[in-house]
Amino acid sequence: PARRGLAWESLHERHAPTSLKAILELRGLFVKIGQVMSARADFIPRQYVDRFSTLQDAVPPWPMETIEGLVRGSLRDNQGMELEDVFESFGEVLGSASIGQVHRARLTPRCAAAGGYRGGRDVAVKVMHPDAERRFSSDFKVFRSLCRVALPGWDPIMEELQRQMMTEFDYLNEAANLATVRDNVARSPYSRRVRVPEPAPALCSTNLLVMEMLQGRKLAASIEERLTAILGGRKDLARNVLRANQRAL
Repeated sequence: PARRGLAWESLHERHAPTSLKAILELRGLFVKIGQVMSARADFIPRQYVDRFSTLQDAVPPWPMETIEGLVRGSLRDNQGMELEDVFESFGEVLGSASIGQVHRARLTPRCAAAGGYRGGRDVAVKVMHPDAERRFSSDFKVFRSLCRVALPGWDPIMEELQRQMMTEFDYLNEAANLATVRDNVARSPYSRRVRVPEPAPALCSTNLLVMEMLQGRKLAASIEERLTAILGGRKDLARNVLRANQRAL
């Protein structure tokens, strides 16, 4: 059993990087599935969990000229404005995932004061990746065809997953949901402890979400850091505890 375990460990070490490379080449739904797998340390080998965790927000972004073209087109078609009229600066990539990527930007004084938005001039701009909805739809067709042949019992699960995920391709809905959560938190006992970014609805569209820039760290990273301090600086032990907790859940 020990030799078998070592053999499996060696195979996982060898193939995890190749699997990540394939996901990054295929993009779309494959990235989303990799994200889900990275959160399932209860049954996914640690080599894949560690590699796939980069898919949460570190997917290689699309080139800046492509993204600027998308933003420019969205603002022209939906607001009748040029990019330079809205953003004083637009640049740094803050994160990139399966459906879109987020950039740091600064609103012009005029836009910062328009439409009742009060979040300040520094904003985070979420831009949907080119042709993302079509890619996901095509990927789901492939996955469901495979399920019907190899895993027929999984097709209802894939159908429900498709129904849920295909609602994510409208950033106007996301902006509305963000505003609702923000209002609910403001009326809750946690209003002084939790901050939710304010969206700028007048600048949002189906493939563009403009929201207040909040400085902070990932919740998961903060939890791991606190637990590491409690355990005397043992980061490896902290990660094991968190993974054991995931398995328990």
